Amino acid sequence: METCYGIRCRRGSFESPNFSNFPPDNVYPNNHIQLYLLYIPGATEILFYFDPIFNIEYFKDELYIGSGLQFSYAELNGRSDLEPPIEKYFFDGNQKPDNFTLRTDTAWVSFRTDRTIQERGFKLYWNTIGKCLWSMIY
Repeated sequence: METCYGIRCRRGSFESPNFSNFPPDNVYPNNHIQLYLLYIPGATEILFYFDPIFNIEYFKDELYIGSGLQFSYAELNGRSDLEPPIEKYFFDGNQKPDNFTLRTDTAWVSFRTDRTIQERGFKLYWNTIGKCLWSMIY
């Protein structure tokens, strides 16, 4: 698990393993689980957008992005154990997803791969809207 907290996280990026490597070493690994948490005190919205290169194996590998810091694999599998259910987005395939916004100051990114086909992956960028709380940054 990786985290990003505070003013330094007003904007940034997160990518699947090996995304920035040169071929043939630019595919993500099999059996990989990655969780990234974002907390930007004072932000009112987080705008997410993707690099034009986007390739995640259909129906097998999963990229989810959701609001808050509570994360549940059961929720991703359709069994809600969080009340209220979390706002989340799912991505796979080879078409760059549209930009989207979460109305929150916290978010998580979950990327899981299966044991077979490896693909190029993704790079995700974000920018925040709202004034970050400078006094909370240490």
